[in-house]
Amino acid sequence: MFRDCMKKRRCLIVADGFFEWAKIDGKKQAFYFRMNDSHPFRVRRMWDQWQDIETCALLTTTRMI
Repeated sequence: MFRDCMKKRRCLIVADGFFEWAKIDGKKQAFYFRMNDSHPFRVRRMWDQWQDIETCALLTTTRMI
């Protein structure tokens, strides 16, 4: 699904945080992630266009690089 995007349509964006959702006790709970010092950071993004709609996905991982 993302193979072509990973090869040809990726970029970095600057953000000061992002939300991830988890299911807790059958309900969705939002968690906000940011740097400890609240400074902006870069997030890898893939994008694609389908008909007239541009979509994107942020790539997140538990692995520290």
